[in-house]
Formats: sequence, C-alpha cells, structure tokens
Amino acid sequence: MNRQSRYILYLFCSVVFLYLALPGFIVIPISFSGASYLQFPPKDLSWKWYAAIWQDYSWTSAIIVSFEVAIIVVIVSTIIGVLASYALVRGEFKGKNLLTSFILSPMIIPHMIISIAVYKLYADMRLIGSVWGLALAHTVIVTPFIILNTSSVLRGFDRNLERVAAILGANRVTTFFKIILPLIKPGVMAGALLSFIISFDDLVISMFICGNKRTLPVRIWEDIRLELTPSLAAISSIIITVSLVVLFSATFLQKTGKK
Repeated sequence: MNRQSRYILYLFCSVVFLYLALPGFIVIPISFSGASYLQFPPKDLSWKWYAAIWQDYSWTSAIIVSFEVAIIVVIVSTIIGVLASYALVRGEFKGKNLLTSFILSPMIIPHMIISIAVYKLYADMRLIGSVWGLALAHTVIVTPFIILNTSSVLRGFDRNLERVAAILGANRVTTFFKIILPLIKPGVMAGALLSFIISFDDLVISMFICGNKRTLPVRIWEDIRLELTPSLAAISSIIITVSLVVLFSATFLQKTGKK
C-alpha cells in the first residue's frame, strides 16, 4: 500500500470513528446543563446532576454493584482464560479444535439465549440477585475474549526460552510462572481490561438475573423507561469516561506486549 492510499484509509477510518463516537460525546455537555430537561447546547452550566447521582442511593448502589461484579469477573476470567489458553496453544490432544469451538461459543450465541438458560439454572439454584451469580454469568461471556487475546500472545512467544528453561532444570510450572507469564503479562492485562468493560456494560444478562442487585446499565434502563433527565446524561458521561480510560490502557498494554 502506497503513502496516498494509506492516508485515504486513515481519513476514512477517522470519519467513521467520528460518526460513531460523536453522538456519545454530545452526552457529556448535556450532563452539565442547569436545565431540568435534556438540552443541547446547554444554556448554563451546573454540576447539580452529578451531585444528584451521588446523593441518590439507587445510583450509588448500582455503581458499587457494577464495580464489584466487574472486579470479580476480571479475576476469575483471567485465571481461567490464561490457563485455558496455555492448554489450547501448547497442548496436542484429540478434539482440540472441537473443544476450542465450544469454549469460544459464547461469543457467537446471542446473549438473550444465554440469559434465558442462566435464569432457569439460577432460579433452581436460588442465585438470582446474587453478586457472585452475576459475576459467574458474566465470566461465561468474557472468558473467550481473554482466551483469544492470550492465545495470540502465546503463539508469538519464543519457545526457545521454554526449552532453555527445561535444559536448566525448570519444570513446566516454574517455567510458566517465572518465564512465560511475565513476558505475556501485557497481553493478559489488556484482555483483563477488556473483560472489565464487557462486564461493566452488560445489560441483557444482568436484567434477567440481577434481582434486587441492580447493575448500572440495568438502573439506567429502568430510568429511561420512566423519564429522560440530565442525570442520565451525567451517569452516561461517567460510563464513557471509564470505558475510554480502560480501552486506552488496554491498547497501551497491547502495544507494550508487542515490543
């Protein structure tokens, strides 16, 4: 690809990105409106809608639940994903491709179907409305992303380092924790941050099984059904900020891991 074609491609991608992202960024100025309704551009600026969120227990409770669930999901899915990735990349056994397809299937199956199945299971197990129940359900849908991200890093890993470690007397466990894991850590962390975003923003599965433990997306959905106020713009601005910080961090870690 010559330089002119590359510039045209960059320009096209930038226009598409602005088209997709601009409506989201319009929400941020609206959140600082002093009016009692959605107004763009705002005639006067105020922090009152952010203050209203922190003074409303239903909002703060939803924020706390979302963070609790997302943190548990990151820990559990990262452990499972890294170990599964290592087994799938390094292992040679019958049915490997079939097992890989099965593990990655939650990326293809619609979340509505997963939600119905999880709801039936949790109803029998009395896990509806449980933070751990939410976290386990989210783990099912985010673990494939961890596996894909970690597997791509492992495939580019220099296996000569493992052979040298084996020659020097290190067993597989020592080699994994002392050599492999430190070198693939940027890729693993990038996948963990991505899993945080997916869990934090999930609505469909959370709606089915959250019970009285409402997550932030569920709380927003309930408020949208009743009325549209600038408080929704304020909480949406917080979500946008958190998502951007996590995404840029994940991108930075991925670039670090490739160096």
